[in-house]
Amino acid sequence: MVVVARPNGLPRMRLGLSVGRRCGRAVVRNRLKRVVRESFRLAPGRMLGGLDVVVIPRRPEEMQDPHAVRTQLDRILRTAHHQLAARLP
Repeated sequence: MVVVARPNGLPRMRLGLSVGRRCGRAVVRNRLKRVVRESFRLAPGRMLGGLDVVVIPRRPEEMQDPHAVRTQLDRILRTAHHQLAARLP
């Protein structure tokens, strides 16, 4: 999973998804999007706010377990937030 994060100047975090056709047929792509959206909704790291996050799944077989996706996404969101906080004055 590739995650691109940029500051948005808002008190909340926003999610964008880009799931290409190489991830599978429409049913598989839609399931990936549902899993990522639900993981984002439940991730405690999203409460930090102030970021626009775009998630790009690369290997769909790694994204089938919602718990693993939630753990990975939370870790990535916390890292992105800490890197953003380190850059700001």
